[in-house]
Amino acid sequence: MTSLFKPLTNFVIGLLSINKWARRVNISNANIFGLSTDLHIATGNKYNTALVIFFVPYVLFEIPSNVLLKKLKPMVGEHDAPILTLPPNYNRGWRDDLEAAKIPYETPAGLAVVHSLRKSFTTLVQELAGASLSEAQKLARHSTPTLTSNIYTKSSQSKLLSLVDCLGERLLA
Repeated sequence: MTSLFKPLTNFVIGLLSINKWARRVNISNANIFGLSTDLHIATGNKYNTALVIFFVPYVLFEIPSNVLLKKLKPMVGEHDAPILTLPPNYNRGWRDDLEAAKIPYETPAGLAVVHSLRKSFTTLVQELAGASLSEAQKLARHSTPTLTSNIYTKSSQSKLLSLVDCLGERLLA
């Protein structure tokens, strides 16, 4: 169950990081659009002093807050109930859905488990949508391109053959 919370936690922390970055950028944008004039701090070093007063506590509390985020689990409620719970037989529901859609659970290529959707997504986003490896890595929220290319992307035999044919045509042209 903890492995399910890691992507959710990473997603939330990523959103918080983007929010933090956006707030730092927004203070300079606000200055460009007249914040310092509206607050009557446009003359001398008043604007810079205000930024120092804002950023010193920001920097001082950033590390302790990150430590706290690592120590605290993504739980809510009185008894540390998880934010997201799955029924104990969620995989059985998946198998029922596969049967209803007439999709075999086991094939020569492997098992059709919930995890296989991530592999299908990563493969299709590269092959059909034309995403580069780094774009597919970012979309799948993978830590390394090796994980994306070696684990989550499946090259089809027909795609490999068409790539070799295309190369041959270009070399002979």
